[in-house]
Amino acid sequence: MKFFNIFKRKRKPKKAPVIDKRPIWIVLILLLVAGYLIFIFSRSLWRNYEINKELLNLEAQIDSSKMRQDYLTNLVSYYGTKSFTEKEARGKLGLKKEGETVLALPRKGAVEKKQEIIEESNPVPEKTNAEKWWKFFFKR
Repeated sequence: MKFFNIFKRKRKPKKAPVIDKRPIWIVLILLLVAGYLIFIFSRSLWRNYEINKELLNLEAQIDSSKMRQDYLTNLVSYYGTKSFTEKEARGKLGLKKEGETVLALPRKGAVEKKQEIIEESNPVPEKTNAEKWWKFFFKR
């Protein structure tokens, strides 16, 4: 038998194939599935980012609302005090305590305001239409 082996052609050893023999459509399907998974993952990450940003914005609004509420609560409690009532009675109503003397000083600009009031009370009579035309043509 060895004798017959001499006449046989020696075959060259086969090289390993560079491309896998799997059908190309399986590779394409796997790539499409991987791309879809990456798309869904990135979309969920973006949505998570937007939700966190909105959460921070809402927390800031809550903090500012709490600060405003505290301010208004303090303001209401101040308006209920005796010192505020006394201050308002003195300032707006012109009231005074027994034994006090009230001094009224003119404010800055009060004299100018009085002049304006006097001028408004003595209006200048308006000229008739004929007088206005006479002045227009002859008294430039």
